[in-house]
Amino acid sequence: RPVGLLLLVGVAALSIAIVALELACLMAIGVGATAGVRIDAWQALRFALARARPVIGLAVRVVTRSLLLAAPFLLGLGLVYLGLLRDFDINYYLKERPPAFLAAVGLVLVLVIGLAAVLVPRLVSWSLALPVVLFEDVPPRRALAESARRTAGERRRILRVLLVWGGASFLLASVVPAAIFGLGRLAAPYGLGNLGWVLGFMLALLATWVLTNLLISWCNTSAFALLIVQIYRRLGGSGSGIRSRLAAAEALAAGDAIRLTFARVMGALVCLALVAGGL
Repeated sequence: RPVGLLLLVGVAALSIAIVALELACLMAIGVGATAGVRIDAWQALRFALARARPVIGLAVRVVTRSLLLAAPFLLGLGLVYLGLLRDFDINYYLKERPPAFLAAVGLVLVLVIGLAAVLVPRLVSWSLALPVVLFEDVPPRRALAESARRTAGERRRILRVLLVWGGASFLLASVVPAAIFGLGRLAAPYGLGNLGWVLGFMLALLATWVLTNLLISWCNTSAFALLIVQIYRRLGGSGSGIRSRLAAAEALAAGDAIRLTFARVMGALVCLALVAGGL
């Protein structure tokens, strides 16, 4: 439906903007630490919001170019489905595994490998675009090319670092929630005769799972931002320019009474989660 499609596009655009600004805040704190300038959460947010337009513009460019690169492969996946997997329910193919299903699996594997071979090197070459926009005021239209220039000759090393980060993030996001539910399954039978205990236990388990996932997401995103910051500084990040921009951000909140306390941050995260769930 058109309304549903528009809503999906709107939610996707909002998510991209939030992720881009979140990374900008974390990078400001990380670069400030390496440049000897202390930036707290409020100053980092002010610093990112002051550059929201180029940051979001860069995010839109990255997503648009990625979709254009992926379009032939996505079209190929659609043709595989229409040509080989449209006649029966997916459960039939998974259970019986007819020749058409095996052929589709082979074609999908080839297309996915091809997509990775095209898209991953390009994303690695763009990995410094955000700090270049943030700390050097390079316009988004030039930032991708500038990032590609700086990462030339270092892309395999950057890819290895990001693969390690991705593997560690996946393990953390998979193992910890699974362990929480495993402990829940072990503890649940002890209170089956008490409805109040069961409800309280389920609510506590759900709250623990939600908070744990928020913490894991924050840790993984922070680690990614700090890795990009370190790569950026090692490959030519300008220390003096960074220091002057961050020093200005540090002065922005010098007399400001508003502080991002833990409670306020958690409240904002809960509100965002509720809004996202409602959408």
